[in-house]
Amino acid sequence: MTSKLTLSELNLQIKNRLKNSFPEAIWIIAEINEINENSKGHCYLELIEKEGQTDSIIAKARATIWAYTYRLLKPYFETTAKTKLQAGLKVLIQAKIEFHELYGYSLNIKDLDPAYTLGDMARLKMETILKLKEDGVFLMNKELPEPYFPSKIAIISSKSAAGYQDFIHQLKHNQFGYIFYTRLFPAIVQGNDSPESIIHSLDQINMHISFFDLIVLIRGGGSQSDLNSFNNYMLSSNIAQFPIPVITGIGHEKDESVCDMVAHHNLKTPTAVAEHLINSYQNLESYSQDTKNGVVAGINQILKTEKNNLDLKGRQLVPLLMNSLLKESYHLNNLSGKVRQIYGRDVHNKHEKIIEYLGHFNSLLKEFLLNSKYKIFSGSKNISDAIRQKINDRHHQISIAEKTLQLLDPVNILKRGYSITYCDGEIIKDSKKLQKGKTIFTKYAQGESESEVSKIK
Repeated sequence: MTSKLTLSELNLQIKNRLKNSFPEAIWIIAEINEINENSKGHCYLELIEKEGQTDSIIAKARATIWAYTYRLLKPYFETTAKTKLQAGLKVLIQAKIEFHELYGYSLNIKDLDPAYTLGDMARLKMETILKLKEDGVFLMNKELPEPYFPSKIAIISSKSAAGYQDFIHQLKHNQFGYIFYTRLFPAIVQGNDSPESIIHSLDQINMHISFFDLIVLIRGGGSQSDLNSFNNYMLSSNIAQFPIPVITGIGHEKDESVCDMVAHHNLKTPTAVAEHLINSYQNLESYSQDTKNGVVAGINQILKTEKNNLDLKGRQLVPLLMNSLLKESYHLNNLSGKVRQIYGRDVHNKHEKIIEYLGHFNSLLKEFLLNSKYKIFSGSKNISDAIRQKINDRHHQISIAEKTLQLLDPVNILKRGYSITYCDGEIIKDSKKLQKGKTIFTKYAQGESESEVSKIK
C-alpha cells in the first residue's frame, strides 16, 4: 500500500524540490496582466503568457517585488525604458522561484531589464506600421483632399484635458474673427482603454459623416508610456481608413506615434492644431484677394495694349493718305504740262481753267484730309473714353458683387442677429421636421446653445 501524505507534507516536498531544482534566480519573459502597489510599498503582479496567433492566455503566475527592491527597480526601469511599469508591457524579469505551503507558487522578482521592454515596444510599433502598409491603408487618410473651409470640426478628446481647453480657447478667440462649429466626442486618450474608447468615438462621428469637415484628435502632454496606445493597430487602421481628414495633436515633442503617421496632418500640440485651422482660412483669404488683384491687373493691361494699338494705327494712317494725295497731285501736274505742250496756246485758257479746278480740288482735298485726320483722332479718343468707361463699369460691378457676397456671408448674417439651428446634423428650415424631445443645436455669431424641443407650432 502506498504511503499517504497530508496536504502540508505534499506542499513542503514541492517547496523543497523547487528549491533544489531552481537554486538561483532565473530570467523569465512575461507580460504584465495586473499590477498593484500596496500602502507598505510592496508591488504585486500577475504575469501571463499569450499564444501568438490567437492571443489567448496559455500561462499565468503571481509575482512580487518587495518594497526595498521595488523602490530601486521602478525609477531605474521607468527612466531607462521611458514608460511606466504598467499592465500590457512585455518584460524580462530575473526572479527567484518560491513555493509557500499556504499561498502556493509565486515569483520573487529581483531585477528588470528595461532594454528588452524598449525593444519589444519598438518591435510592436514596427509590426503595426508594416501590417498597415501590407493592408494598403497606410496613406489612405493622407490622400484625402483637405477642405477649403474647415468650419465644422469633430473633436475627440477628454473633456477635462487641458489640451482640449487650450484648443477651444485658441479657436474661438482667434484675432481674425473666424467662426468654427465644434462638437466634442468624449474619449479616454491615455492608458490601455484608450484605443477602444477612441474607436467608439470615431464610430459615433461616422453616423454624422456628411456634416463634419474633419476630425481633430487631441490631448494634453503626458509620459512616453501614454504614447503606446496610439501605436495600437486597430486604432491606427480606423484612423487611416476614415473617410474625412483626421488631424492629430497628442502632445509629444520627441516621438511620433503610428496614429500620427497615418493621420492627414500631425502636429505636436492641440494649440498648433488650432493655429493650423486658423491659418487655412487666412491663406484662402489671401489667395482670393491675390486672384482678384490679378484679374483686375490683367484686364487693365489688355485695355492699355488695345489703346496703344489704336493710337499707332491712327498715326500710321495719316501719312499714308498724305503720300497718296501728293502722288496724285504730282501726276495731275505732269498731265497738265503734257496737255499744254500738245495743244499750245489754244488750250491755254482751258489749262488755266483746269489749274483753277485743280486748285479748288486741292483745297477741297486738304479740307477733307484735315477733317479725316480730326475724325481719326476724335474716334481714337472716343474709343479710349469708351474703354475707360468700360473699366469703370467693371470695377463698379466687382464692387457690387463683393458687397453682395459680404451681405450673403453666413458670418455677417449671424452678426445681424440671425441664428442657425441643427438637428441630427442637418440645418432645420421647416418646423415639421422637428419632434418633441429632440435635441437641437443653435449657432449664433458668438457661441452656440443646446436645447430640447418641448412644443412645435
